[in-house]
Amino acid sequence: MDPTFSFRTELWLWQSETATAWVFANLPEDESDEIADIVPERRGFGSVKVRARIMTEEKTVEWTTSLFPSTQYGCYMLPIKAAIRKKSGRDTGDTADFEVDILMD
Repeated sequence: MDPTFSFRTELWLWQSETATAWVFANLPEDESDEIADIVPERRGFGSVKVRARIMTEEKTVEWTTSLFPSTQYGCYMLPIKAAIRKKSGRDTGDTADFEVDILMD
């Protein structure tokens, strides 16, 4: 069974110098540390494959993506595409409940 982590956090906008913008949700440090301990081999850029869920009062939206480690924030970051934000009704500045299943294979 794949390990699952639950957390509540705010969606935030990251923008690069080339004007590329991404929306992320940071995992708490404790959960990030535990994930780093249980995932021995990471993929490119240190990413960890996950099944993610954003949960609202109205619905749950699930998708497959990867967590990316951030040395700047000291945690993993969960990218949230525009289609997921639209389906969930959540966007930058909103706080949401999340679950991530670490896909071990």
